[in-house]
Amino acid sequence: MPGCFAVRILRTCVFGGGGGVEHLTTTPYYPQASLAERVNHNLKSALKIFHRESQNIWDENLTCLGMAFNTAVHESTQATPDTLFLGREVRCPLGVRWDLSTVNSGLVNRTDCSFCSQVYRNLKQASRKVALKYNSGRKPHCFRVGDTVRYRLNLVSSKARDVSAKMVLRWSEPMVIAKEIRPNVVLLARPDTGVVVRRVHVSQLKVCVL
Repeated sequence: MPGCFAVRILRTCVFGGGGGVEHLTTTPYYPQASLAERVNHNLKSALKIFHRESQNIWDENLTCLGMAFNTAVHESTQATPDTLFLGREVRCPLGVRWDLSTVNSGLVNRTDCSFCSQVYRNLKQASRKVALKYNSGRKPHCFRVGDTVRYRLNLVSSKARDVSAKMVLRWSEPMVIAKEIRPNVVLLARPDTGVVVRRVHVSQLKVCVL
């Protein structure tokens, strides 16, 4: 939900309390940067496998699928989400009957003080590997601060408002790039007032020719 992490108690006690927690947000309408979209993708794939024939009961196995995801070793961290969050493995029905420690081991010594450091190094290494593959063959964008551009509109048809997505404009009115937040994310402002309107990924921009 938008704004669910913007309440005062979270801003002061969690993000501003000196605990090392930094609040980062993803770019709107750009799901590639969201880890939640990766989890949703995995969940949809699992649901298709288990319920391709009986699609009316897909919600009955969400608990089991959640247990499977949380007790599986992730390739990026080389550890399970349960171990990272709780510091131990969760007892599951299979673990009661069989010893699965050799199958789902992840990092060998979970109680060692260097466990979190090793997980962090694994995660950074996986991030560099993905970034190298993602950036191969890509060219730097040509947008600069002060350029006049248009951004892609993401509209949905609404029968209640008599709006059809096929009939509306695909691109916004002219905007000016006010600031570059990251190499691929910019802030757009209105050219007449200078008021910042939104944050946009450069893949959603095009040069405006007046």
